[in-house]
Order: sequence, then structure tokens, then C-alpha cells
Amino acid sequence: MTNQKPMWQVMREAALEREENEVLKREEEKRTVQLNAKQIVENTKNGRKYYFHADNGSKLLIRGVEESPIKPNEVVARFKVENQMFILTLPVDKIERWELICKDDCL
Repeated sequence: MTNQKPMWQVMREAALEREENEVLKREEEKRTVQLNAKQIVENTKNGRKYYFHADNGSKLLIRGVEESPIKPNEVVARFKVENQMFILTLPVDKIERWELICKDDCL
């Protein structure tokens, strides 16, 4: 019985393990978002286009994308409405909002 840890120590170790798992999960989510941003930027550099699905249900045809110098989970995107070019900072944390336009759609 001398090998048993006190209950407070067992509880503390379990709490520390949960906290460490949460930190690792947040770091993994951050890496995933950064990879999504890089993939979107790379695709647009290669001539691919995206639709971005806005919160109000509209779709924006994105003309170009650059990585945000301020936030790694956002990109700076250009889109055109009529004859005016607009620049927005758009999130990439929800990748399902980004719709890659197939080459077949562009024909």
C-alpha cells in the first residue's frame, strides 16, 4: 500500500493531463487553419478561384488571396462587384465556407 498515491495527487495529475490535451488540441486546430490559408493562397496563385459563402447566404467570387500579415487564421481577399474591386479580410477557420471552383465550371 505504500505505492498508492494520495487522491489529491491523482486528481491533480488528471487535471494537468486534461489541460495538456486541450492545449495540444488548440495547437493542432491552429496548424490546420494555417495550412488551409496556405492552401487557399497557393491555389489562387495557380489560377484557381474560390467562392466564399458569407454569413448572409451570399457567395463572393474571390479574384485573389494573400496571407494576412496580422492574423494567421485569416486571408486578405479581393473580389469585384460591378466595376469596383473590394478587399476583405476573410476567415479560414471554417474551410467549408470556401468553395473551390472546378475548371469545368469556368468553361
